[in-house]
Amino acid sequence: MTATKAITGIALLAQYDRTWLRPDVVAGVTVAAYVVPEVMADAQLAGLAPVVGLWSAILHMTSSSDAASCWRWRE
Repeated sequence: MTATKAITGIALLAQYDRTWLRPDVVAGVTVAAYVVPEVMADAQLAGLAPVVGLWSAILHMTSSSDAASCWRWRE
């Protein structure tokens, strides 16, 4: 990531509307409550340790959020 892209991300964060915070936190907790047991069970079904499911979920969410926000970087 270049410095320009990082600064753009900080500028977008500075424009964040504080009224969105509560719904965003509720959404995050809701997704986590569903995803954590789901990925742990999927890992066990695949014969892997439950922690492998957790790591794969973290990797997937990180890469998805990066890909979803890249349209802003093209401007």
